[in-house]
Amino acid sequence: MPAPTATDGAARGIEEMAVPSAFAIFAVIMAYHFYGAIIAGLILFGITILSLVVLVSLAKYWNAAYTLGFVTVGFLGLLMIPSVLGELVHPVFNILSTIVAVVALVGIASFLVSKLNLKTSSGW
Repeated sequence: MPAPTATDGAARGIEEMAVPSAFAIFAVIMAYHFYGAIIAGLILFGITILSLVVLVSLAKYWNAAYTLGFVTVGFLGLLMIPSVLGELVHPVFNILSTIVAVVALVGIASFLVSKLNLKTSSGW
């Protein structure tokens, strides 16, 4: 099996960062229906943290092209595609979930920098 390409990473970036999972949609809708926007927000935040922790831990083993595709599409997805679940939860939890996603993408981007051996000169 050939190594994953940047296109494969871009497809994964769309799946993970732009489109919420069916489980997350179902859990947030059920929590919103039965418990309200605050509990739905907590559930969204928890699912976001758990999924991104797993993603960052797996990103350590991705090749550079796959990581580059994922990070590029991940950032573009966060900037350009509005959150569907953000309409159901309290705005604070939507903002916190977005911040956690950005931090995860920065962490994955730091893996990319280390894979490419891009070191800045410390001329300061």
